[in-house]
Parts: sequence; C-alpha cells; structure tokens
Amino acid sequence: MSFQEHLKKIMITYPSLFQTAIQVYDHLFLVIGNGYEWINGELVYDDEESLCKTTEEAIKKAITDKLNLVKEIFVIHKRSEETFNNIVDKYARDLQTNIHNILCIEDKRYYLRIPDNCDIDGETSEIDEFRFYDLSHYSAIANIPDNVKFDWIDAIKNFVDFLENNKDKFTDKENLFEGIKGRVNKLYNDRVTKYTEIIKRIQ
Repeated sequence: MSFQEHLKKIMITYPSLFQTAIQVYDHLFLVIGNGYEWINGELVYDDEESLCKTTEEAIKKAITDKLNLVKEIFVIHKRSEETFNNIVDKYARDLQTNIHNILCIEDKRYYLRIPDNCDIDGETSEIDEFRFYDLSHYSAIANIPDNVKFDWIDAIKNFVDFLENNKDKFTDKENLFEGIKGRVNKLYNDRVTKYTEIIKRIQ
C-alpha cells in the first residue's frame, strides 16, 4: 500500500489521536511496538483490516464510538444528571472535531506541522506539549530495508528533514540521528538516480 493511502487510513480511523500528519509519521517511524514491520519495502500494519477505507466508514465509526461511550457513562452516572449532561456535551464537541478532521483529511495529510498541543490519550481533556517519541535502535526509521519503496523513502526523507529542524522535540540518547539521516539521504538519492536513468531510457 502506498504511504499516502496508509497515512489517510490512519488519520480518518483515529481522528482524535492523529490530528496532524506529523503525528502519524511519529507513530510509524519512531514508536516501537506499534504493530508495524517492514515487508517488501513498505511498513505493514498487523491489523490493517481494522482501519477505515473511506471517510463515510470513518464518520460512522466516530459516531458509533462516541455513542457507545455515552451509553457507558449513562450506566455510571445515571443518578447524576448534571455530570452526565456535561460529559455528553464534551463528547458532542469531541465528535464535531473528529468529523471535521475526517472531512478535512485532504488538507491535513500533505502538510507537516507540529500540533499546537496534543490530547494525551485521545479521550481526556489532559493536554500536553507535543514531543516526538524517543529515537531508538528499534524504531522503523533505524531499520529501513535496502528495498524500501520510493514513496516510503520519500516520506521518511521529508520526516528526517522535519526532525532536523525540530531537534528540541525529540530525544536521541543513542546518537542515532546523524547516521539515520545519512542512510535515508543515500537511499533517497539512489532511488532518484535509478528513476532518472529509467526515464532517460524511455525517452
């Protein structure tokens, strides 16, 4: 699956967790134990079928998820009408935001930016300053295969360039970044050279 297609699926399936594209890059390339592995030059998710394929499916999921939470809250707080109403109001606002994020996916997925703040678990009102996951030997970005497909190495190069300009937002205790940057640039340049040669032969 192409990188952009997969990124879109993640963002529409989990609009509260991945409000910006850079949060998906972080999850894919830095987070360890995220359910991804390199297969045939692409990162493949072990539960791909759980991701929404269309915006319609994603909106239906967002509504269903929130209504299920409301049902649970009703059971817990049925004796406190004020508490229940406050929680339902918050969920209604969250749902509006989630549906907005899903409908605006085409504007969001190509634009890399640091979120102003981030919702720590996607459900609570606890807000924290955004930071990338710590760089590790186990991160996907530190284990890119030689046969990485062009759209994936292109995305990784964009991510590395972004990290270069935001070093205050991640920790590199093992001093891996410079080595990773060198490998990414080499893989990217090799692919560009290869495709340039192919185009010249075709012409």
